[in-house]
Amino acid sequence: MKDKLQKIWKDSVFSKLIAEGLKWLWITWATPVVLFIWTFFKAIIAKIDFQTAWTQTVTITKEIANKTINLNILTLLLFVIGYFLLTFLIRRAISTTKISKIKKYTTDRFWNAIIKWKWEKKDGQLRIKYDDFDLICPNSRHNLVHDQNAGNYFLRCNQCGFTSTAFHYEPPSNVVILAPMTDYYFYSALTSMVDAELRHKGLK
Repeated sequence: MKDKLQKIWKDSVFSKLIAEGLKWLWITWATPVVLFIWTFFKAIIAKIDFQTAWTQTVTITKEIANKTINLNILTLLLFVIGYFLLTFLIRRAISTTKISKIKKYTTDRFWNAIIKWKWEKKDGQLRIKYDDFDLICPNSRHNLVHDQNAGNYFLRCNQCGFTSTAFHYEPPSNVVILAPMTDYYFYSALTSMVDAELRHKGLK
């Protein structure tokens, strides 16, 4: 029996229930008894009748309770304001840190070629600057040019003959692809690759 009682008391759920039950008993029964005893002695010491002493005790108790409630409400309000303010500042700091790291990410190796780009702020968001890239051959370190073959769009080095893997595929047709479309295909492909890397780094 003793072991069962100890097990119940050590259990976090049961111990909390017991504590709450004792608290309820104290508020429900002990508090009125204490107030009654306090009023009884107050009436004797102050030489007043019990009813007057009881009225004074109840009035004082209500004032204390009201002040406590008001204080609790003010404390809760300050806590809520502080919580939201702290959350805002933390998110702002995290966002600023992420933006700073993103701005430093300006080069990577995609399609076996070295690609460098610049960032710009457009419509309130950081984006890769269009048509402002450095396309570098990993072998000769010369600039690469756009090329296509059988619908595959890739980068080529005129110096050493290096060719990158395809960054875009367009089914072959009789339609002539203009240079601006080639730039658009590359920009879209680069944006997708950079976004994927940023997500992998936890920056998006």
